[in-house]
Amino acid sequence: MESRNTSDLILHAALALFSEKGFSATTTREIAQKAGCAEGTIFRYFPTKKDILISLVRPHALEELRRVMDNLPRQGEEENLRLILENRLKTIMKNKSLIKVVLTEAQYHDELKDYLMENIASHVFDTLAAYLAERMEAGVFRKADPYIFARILVGMMASLLLSESFYPMEGFDEKKRGDYLNEIINIFLHGVLKKED
Repeated sequence: MESRNTSDLILHAALALFSEKGFSATTTREIAQKAGCAEGTIFRYFPTKKDILISLVRPHALEELRRVMDNLPRQGEEENLRLILENRLKTIMKNKSLIKVVLTEAQYHDELKDYLMENIASHVFDTLAAYLAERMEAGVFRKADPYIFARILVGMMASLLLSESFYPMEGFDEKKRGDYLNEIINIFLHGVLKKED
């Protein structure tokens, strides 16, 4: 239990410092001071500073998504997509400061960006693509490259986050966020052409 608490303290301290100073400007010594442990203790849990960042991202990016995907009720594509996207949205809203750190640092550090793409983003796309491929095999979705569909879906979600962060709609509240999410689902499943009655 003690090791788990120490690990959590290190992660909590690192996130606070990464958010305040940036990943590169934060030292493991500063993380140790903030966590109330010796610097050497950090390396017992996290071999590198990069491993700390990955450990912060992984549970939110991967484990939560897998949990939702493993428990989909399969009662309809609209409901399944809503559960997946609502989970992603809640995770992102809850971890805004972490996401800001990751996006900022990945712009300036190719090694970190490549590591995140190979160890985090690729698994997210693999998980979504596997679900979409399964629905294609079941004859629910038309046959196509499931990775393209997964990227389109992620891109649509990114548009919601960009709209909210950089170009907010007037009175953008929980209801409007829900409406936006509904339209993402509707457009992804049905397109934008009006269907004949």
